[in-house]
Parts: sequence; C-alpha cells; structure tokens
Amino acid sequence: MKKILVAGYGNIGKALQNVASSYRVDLEFEFIDSAVNCSIEEYLKSVKIDSLPDILINLTGAASNEILLMCSERGINYIDTGVEVDNTTVRDVLEAFEIFKSSEPNVKAIIGAGMNPGIIEVIYSKYKPDYYHSAIELETDSAECSGEIFNTWSPFSLYSEFCVDNTFYYNREIVPLEKTAKQISFKESFGSRADRFNLVPHEEIVSMVRSNEKCLLSAFLYSPPKRISDYFISSSQKTAEKAIKNIPVYHDITGEDCVGILIHNEEQPDELFHYYYNRADHQECYKKYGVNGTSWQVVCGVLSAIHIIDLLTQKKVYTMTEIAEEHCDTIIEYLKTLGFFIEKKDYMLDGRLIMELQEIKNNHVLF
Repeated sequence: MKKILVAGYGNIGKALQNVASSYRVDLEFEFIDSAVNCSIEEYLKSVKIDSLPDILINLTGAASNEILLMCSERGINYIDTGVEVDNTTVRDVLEAFEIFKSSEPNVKAIIGAGMNPGIIEVIYSKYKPDYYHSAIELETDSAECSGEIFNTWSPFSLYSEFCVDNTFYYNREIVPLEKTAKQISFKESFGSRADRFNLVPHEEIVSMVRSNEKCLLSAFLYSPPKRISDYFISSSQKTAEKAIKNIPVYHDITGEDCVGILIHNEEQPDELFHYYYNRADHQECYKKYGVNGTSWQVVCGVLSAIHIIDLLTQKKVYTMTEIAEEHCDTIIEYLKTLGFFIEKKDYMLDGRLIMELQEIKNNHVLF
C-alpha cells in the first residue's frame, strides 16, 4: 500500500480525505497541519527512515522549493497544487516558477496538480488545435447561499489574485500589467449566468503557451461567486483586507463551478469559439463527499497526479502540461472513474473578448 503524507488539513485536505476514501483503498493517507500537530519541516526532520512516506502532497502555503529540497534529500516524491511564494506579484510568481522548474531533484515532482493549474492543462493538451489560436482559460462559479458573502475556496487567495499585478500572453509575448481589478465582460453566458470576468494571474498560462507555438493569446478569466466578487470590487483595499479573515468558505451551497478552455481560430475569426470544460454541481458534490464542487475539482487533480506519478520515468520537476503531452488520454480515462467528465459547447461571441484583451495590452505600461 502506498503511503501518502498530506500537508495541510484545510478545505482541500478534508476534501481529499473524503473523496479518496470513496475511490482509492490502495492508498494510506496521513494528514499533518501546523495548526493541529506539526509543520512539514518539523515532520520531515523528525520522521524515521523506515517510516518515510512515498509521496508528500503540499496543500499549505509553505515555500514549494524549500519543501521539494527536503523531499529530495529523503527520497520522497513530491506533489504540489501550485507554486507558493512569499509575495504574489507577477514577477515573484514567474520567477518562482522558473526556479522551481530548473531545479534538479533526486525525486519525481509534480507542480500545479489541482484543477487550474492541473486538469485545465490536460484539457488543453487534449483539444488544442493545429491552427493559430487563442486559448482562454475560463472559470465561472455561480455558488449561492442565502444571499451571504462567502467563497468556495480561500478568500485570502482570491483577494490576492484580484489585487496583485496581472499578466497574460499576447502574440506569444508575456504582458505584465500594473495592479488592477480590471473586469472583462462580453455578450455570452458561461455556466448558469451572464458573467463579468476578472483577469487574474496563473502560472499554468506560462506552461500552456510554451507548449504550443500556435497559441497566440492566453489569459485566465475568472468569475467568482457574485457576492464576494462584488464586495471586493466595490470595497477599498483596506476594508477588504480587514474583512478577509471573517469571510467563510461554504460547502453546502447551490450553483456550479464551470472550468475550461475557450479556443478560438485566429486564422478564421468568424468561426465559433469552442469551450471544453468540466461542470461541478456544488450541491451534488456536497451530498456525495461533504465538499463543494470547487474543492472536488481540485481533489480530482491531486488524485490524478498520484495515479500518474509512477508512470513518469525521470527524476525532475514536471508541470501537468508536460505530463499531458504523453499521458493525456490516461489521465482523462482515470478522471472518468472519479465521475469527472469534459463537456463541450460552441459559442458565437461578439468579438469583444479578444478586443478587450488587446485594449488592455495597449493601454497599460509594461514592466
């Protein structure tokens, strides 16, 4: 039986425990949390050689590169749902991503093994076209709960994405923007409501664009639950920062989280936009696993990484984009066993989406 050490017993850690127990009887999980028993560093320094786990999954805010180094010294394979850095400017994230990718561990390591980053890269790998195109990562969360202000994942992390420097790719050139809460709106409905999307920075955009020279434009557009989105947009920075610690994460909610890739043919601009996505119903996930749909999607990405790590042949740091190049179909078939399916919708948009991204590029000062 494979031993898995999970660092972090918050929303995703609890969701992983609930979902995994329904599907993976061949895995033995141990959970640690600095607020409950011990930190990752304390555990790795004290654990005996004959009790080392096979895989460490980092769900905390601990620096990814430092934890990977400790795992490498002890021969523990490593999975992280993101690239954690002390600061969250675009420069910090991109620099951390490059440093992490260039490291040479003595183990296999997977970074960005959640939904986005994570499964979103598998979806892109499966459906990316062979013509010049835009690939827009699109997420809309229609969660509701009696008109309350809440989120389906960390409100602090959401706020940091709303209120830090931003970035996207345009004509294969990275476009860092000054701090902005810029919203993009266009004539269409994704998920169950018409949406205003927030342009936010995510590291998977880097790896996806680099994997395909015919991807000309990419960005991550996110529409969180409406009430928390409106609150952050309308509040001053000082007011929002004070409120974060009191904003809850709810699981027993209605609505759905739709996450996917919107692909557009840049050689034939009048063609339809193709949206490949997963739809997670919050209430269905809560009834099955006691967690909301957003947490369930992330856990599916983590379980996919556990499933695929034995098939990786080199000791190095992998992104899910790299893994999907060779194991895309294997991952998609495994996701189906978890009840995770990819749907497709075609849209005729009004052209404002690409135009607004072009305008943002032209009107902002680059670093």
